[in-house]
Amino acid sequence: MAKHDSARIINLMAIIGSFCLLLAFFYFWYFPFYISNSIAYLSGRMKTLLKKSDIVLDIKTKDEAFIILQGINLLENKLDVKVNKEALRNEG
Repeated sequence: MAKHDSARIINLMAIIGSFCLLLAFFYFWYFPFYISNSIAYLSGRMKTLLKKSDIVLDIKTKDEAFIILQGINLLENKLDVKVNKEALRNEG
């Protein structure tokens, strides 16, 4: 009876292990696509935001992280200019 139970447990553990390996394979295959699609979406939104703000983004690269970084820098610079103009207008 013990041999029968041990064989059943070994088979069950093999099935569970196979399922976990399959799940891990799917996760490691899908995760990079998920991240790259998310970053590409953010990059596209940044380009749209810059166009709506009348800011020219003259970058010829397809690197999404660089586009997002440059977009943030350009928006920050434009915001600083607006804040400085408002401060000068309030002082004078």
